[in-house]
Amino acid sequence: MTIAYEPQFGTVVSPRQFSPRRSGAATRGNVSVVLTARGRFVLAIVIAALVLAAVVLLGATVAASKDSAALAVETVRVVPGDTLWAIASEANPSGDIRETVSQIVRLNSLEKGKPLPAGLVLSVPIYE
Repeated sequence: MTIAYEPQFGTVVSPRQFSPRRSGAATRGNVSVVLTARGRFVLAIVIAALVLAAVVLLGATVAASKDSAALAVETVRVVPGDTLWAIASEANPSGDIRETVSQIVRLNSLEKGKPLPAGLVLSVPIYE
């Protein structure tokens, strides 16, 4: 064994300390990952959350496209004194007015409980 003395640092350095390979050290070729039980649990939760988010987002998109594609609409300009109930009653006199109001709100992205401003153009479903 060779021991070198470096006067500039004042320390004794052994060549063994600078060996690039130590016994037990992993090399680039044989690195393996071992997950603990907690790690597998966390990984499963993350994957389940991603799958659930994808199902919810894609399901809502499919449902929205089915609703809007099958629904024929006409445009109605709101005049002073108009209410959603009155507009829905005219559009669907023999049907469920509550459902028609819900469809108008959904089609036009209206906030429930807010008055309709005069001049607003609404999309209203057409019923036969």
